[in-house]
Amino acid sequence: MASNESEYMLVPHKHKINFYKTTKVRVSNDFVDTVDPYHFISFPDLLARNFDTRVAFDFLGEVVSTDPIGTRIAVALWGSFAMKLNTYISQHNNDTAPVIILLRLAKLKIWGGQPQVGNCLFGSRLHINDDMPHILEFKSNLNALDTNVEYSSRTSQLNSDTVVANPEDYYLRFQIKNIDEILDFNEEVGLTIIATIIGFDMDDGWYSFYCRDCSKKVTKNDEDVDVGPFHCVGCGFVSDVFGKIRIVVRVQDERALLRLYCLSVM
Repeated sequence: MASNESEYMLVPHKHKINFYKTTKVRVSNDFVDTVDPYHFISFPDLLARNFDTRVAFDFLGEVVSTDPIGTRIAVALWGSFAMKLNTYISQHNNDTAPVIILLRLAKLKIWGGQPQVGNCLFGSRLHINDDMPHILEFKSNLNALDTNVEYSSRTSQLNSDTVVANPEDYYLRFQIKNIDEILDFNEEVGLTIIATIIGFDMDDGWYSFYCRDCSKKVTKNDEDVDVGPFHCVGCGFVSDVFGKIRIVVRVQDERALLRLYCLSVM
């Protein structure tokens, strides 16, 4: 038995059970399962981050687009989860039925300042149009709400080419340009630059933590252990924070030098 306090938790319980190599587990025939194992978070609460984002949750929704830039809630699947969805869309490309996914033990990340749902490294389970009570109920409610909407209009945006097996295949989707050609563009566009990293500007990089509620910068609390581990000037002592990091990389190709500012939300 140990304390269940960390940056990421599968359940909100204050304690957790650790297993060792010698631990033995058996099925209890006398156990009465009266607890709902699902913990769904509504779309409004996801967008507003109105829950403890350290704790995993269950996610249920309809796949309406596999375009990297979505207008509803973005779901980023990695590894075998991405390949599973990609395979399903490829095999059901001509189907008119909606694609419903149930992602168990999902986590919330911030990408580009917006909430994004993703699978965990361990523990997540992905169900796609399975005959499960929650998915069947979701389909029934969807039919009742969207009786005048053709399913073909939903699935027209699903494209299995969004998932690629090799990172190189993804990079080649964009124009390949030399560094000195970047100035020719006066609008936002995706480009691929092939260059050599020659150094890092350590003095120009930084990382900081920010309050999840008000987005103000927080400071580490090393004095009072009875309150939150961080202090926010607007919210007081808090524990729900997110990080921002900037790395400055100097790269070079055969024609020019370039400083890349890599920004990310952790």
